Order: sequence, then C-alpha cells, then structure tokens
Amino acid sequence: MIRRNGDGKMAVFDLDGTLLNTKKALTDNVVRTLAHLGVNVRPQDVRGDWYALAEQYGKSPEQFDRAYREVVSWEDLLKEGKIRMFNDAVPCLDELLRRRVVLSLLTRSNPEFTMQKVSHFGLERYFGDRIAVTPTYAPDKVPEARKLLKMVGRDRVSQMYFIGDKEEDLTPADYMPEGIGCLKFLMCRDGCSSRPDNTFLIREFSILLRCLSKWSG
Repeated sequence: MIRRNGDGKMAVFDLDGTLLNTKKALTDNVVRTLAHLGVNVRPQDVRGDWYALAEQYGKSPEQFDRAYREVVSWEDLLKEGKIRMFNDAVPCLDELLRRRVVLSLLTRSNPEFTMQKVSHFGLERYFGDRIAVTPTYAPDKVPEARKLLKMVGRDRVSQMYFIGDKEEDLTPADYMPEGIGCLKFLMCRDGCSSRPDNTFLIREFSILLRCLSKWSG
C-alpha cells in the first residue's frame, strides 16, 4: 500500500513498446488493416500516426478502426507467442513494488485489446485496477493520467515517474498538480534520434532503477 504521509511514489507505465515487445506485431497489424482497405504499404512505411498514413490514401480514421477490428485478433497473436514481455520488465516491476512504488498503466489503445494483453501476462498483480486507456482518437493522455492520480490519491503522492517509448507517453508529466515532482523516462531500446527536454533516455529498465535510486536518495 502507498504510504499516507504524502511522500508516496507513483510510476505510470506505457504498455506497447515499453513493457511488451509489440513493435513488429503492431506494424504487421497496420499493413494488414490497410491491405484490407485495398491499400498496399511496406512495413517501413508504418511509423508515427497510423490515421495520418491511412488518410494519405483517402481512408478515414473511422474506416481504419473498423477494418482494424475486423482484421486484428490480439487473442490469436498472444496465443501464437507473437507478443512477448521484455525480459527486464518483470524484474523492474518487482523491484519497484519492493520499493513501495505504486504502479499504474496508461496506454493508448482499445480497452478490450489492452485487457487481453494485461490478462495474458498477469499484469493485474502489479497494476490492480490502476489501468487507464486513452482512446486512439484523443489528442493526448493527460485526462487519463489525472484520473489515475485521483484514483491513488493526490495527497498521497509527491513523486511521479512517467515511462514510455514515445514522447506522448511522457507529456502528462507536464500537467500534473503543482507540488508533485515528475520525472520522464523515454525507453529507447533501439536508440533515439533526439532527446526531448528534461527527459532521461534509457535503453533498459536497470537504468531506470539506478536513476530512481539517485533521485530518491
């Protein structure tokens, strides 16, 4: 349980690309979805905003979402072993729990897909009900991050850590209430082309743990 004296620590993790190695599966999903809509793209063409890519070929976000649901089965991908947790994810989560850090999950996805992945890997034991899903069409993750903080209790948290593989995963840190110290960690397992301001670049979770030890100590 988080301590009640206002010095609690809270970590907000992204899911895909951060805890789960889904990069190839997500890319393949987009290629298959667009092919279902009659559009042929190469895997290397899939980057950034999928809706923007679809719109380049005259397909609306609504069309893309409908086709995605028709084509993609996360349940099958999980059963086939095409989605895996990064090897250092569980040791990191275990260590943070040992340090009495409250763990939460914030991802941009479909709620059903998210819970399939959470259930498959048994992540409920780390995050409990502190799981928030930002709609794919939403401009940012800030509202859901605020809901997670409210769920834990604003008066119980003094430090928040945002960890993700995209800059948007870290943006909510800039919108948390005054008095909460926030750190941003951008996971760059394959390297990063740029370094956002006030952000730690990490290639593995052991670096995250070392950084938190220094900051907390």
